[in-house]
Amino acid sequence: IINTNQVVCFGEDIVISARLKYPHAITLNGTHATLTADKASAYIGDTVTLSSSMENGYALGRYTTDINITWVDANSFIMPEAPVAVGNTAIAAKSLPYFEGFEDGNTQDAVIADWLQQSDYGDASRVASSTKTDYNRTPYAGSSWNATLKYYNTDWLFQALALEAGENYVLSLYARQDYENTSSANITAALGT
Repeated sequence: IINTNQVVCFGEDIVISARLKYPHAITLNGTHATLTADKASAYIGDTVTLSSSMENGYALGRYTTDINITWVDANSFIMPEAPVAVGNTAIAAKSLPYFEGFEDGNTQDAVIADWLQQSDYGDASRVASSTKTDYNRTPYAGSSWNATLKYYNTDWLFQALALEAGENYVLSLYARQDYENTSSANITAALGT
């Protein structure tokens, strides 16, 4: 018989097991940012939503955690059965004029430095290359490096730029592919906050 918070047993031995559910702490450690969460602690399975206020001259790269978690979207995760420390990557806004030739800070076949990447399709990221020239990967004139992406992948590159409201800006870029049918590749440039 279960009565309120008491269990009353009659007769034979009875084994009762219970799993206690208690909240785990969420610790926030911002890099060039003030991070906030919609709760200071959460129970396993709760959705935790994050927000950030970046220091002037920096953009949020992405949130990071000290343990593996399940992300709902870029700003929310499912609380695991453990405390979670949340941090972030910060991207310093580049001043204009800005030129990227992928020469600085890159290593052959490593993910390109100083850019945030998001993959929409495929498991490859854009990597730096200065030596691979097959498949039409020779660097553009005047540069000894480029960023390449393996076929059957769709990736976005993000870069923070310091722009002023009311000013006109010109963007130019160079891209190529290893296939004569130009409909096999799409290039999109977008501006957002």
